[in-house]
Amino acid sequence: STIAPENRHDLINHESFWMNFMRYLARSGGLLGYADLVRRHGHDPVALLSDVGLPVTALQNPDLYLSYPRLAALYERTAQVLDEPAFGLLLGRQQGLEVVGALGAWLCQQNTMGEALLGLQRNLGFHARGIQMHSEISDTTITLDLQLAFADEINCQQMLMLSLTLLERGMTDLQPAHPPPQAVRMGMPRPAAALVHACEEFFRCPVQFGGRDYSLSYPLALLAQPVAVMPRLQARLQQHWRDDWQLAPVSISM
Repeated sequence: STIAPENRHDLINHESFWMNFMRYLARSGGLLGYADLVRRHGHDPVALLSDVGLPVTALQNPDLYLSYPRLAALYERTAQVLDEPAFGLLLGRQQGLEVVGALGAWLCQQNTMGEALLGLQRNLGFHARGIQMHSEISDTTITLDLQLAFADEINCQQMLMLSLTLLERGMTDLQPAHPPPQAVRMGMPRPAAALVHACEEFFRCPVQFGGRDYSLSYPLALLAQPVAVMPRLQARLQQHWRDDWQLAPVSISM
């Protein structure tokens, strides 16, 4: 049967639609802090996962591979149900390197921020397949641009807001004294003033809305800064890495 494109709830529950995106997967570590945030807003995270066909076990096991597009649909659905257009920002700013598991521990072992960013760019598929990070270097800046392979078919505004926020949080975990972005671009229509203010307060710079780009631009000097992770965080990440080697092969849930 034909799916009415304006009926988002029916669309996200129509199995034939999701078959087009089976190759795009993401670790359930991306749900770190999700359940608590939803409950603080007075809603049931289990019901929201069920709405988009994701398993409840993803809230307990960070190493499941889930349908990445369903995860994007979950964040859109959550923002709608909670009536919270800043949901992606709120979730992203309470996350950090722990979201990417063993990859985060590996990034901590790099000598400089430049090496860590190159490693992240090359190995992002360990955490999620369907997102790419492109870098462009000029005389004074490095711009990191995030692209989702399925963004033309599925509303991914919350996922991309979350991803940009998480990228900046990861920078802070790797080097607490790193310079703030010089520019942030979010390829979504300019939201209400409260969300604009919240974004600019978090990123510590003006945020440009509209267009298609989701990117962060940093001073080029960032690349030469040493990686300097706080000891407690590094210990947690190292433990996660050791635990990963003891796990049975992860399961995949579409």
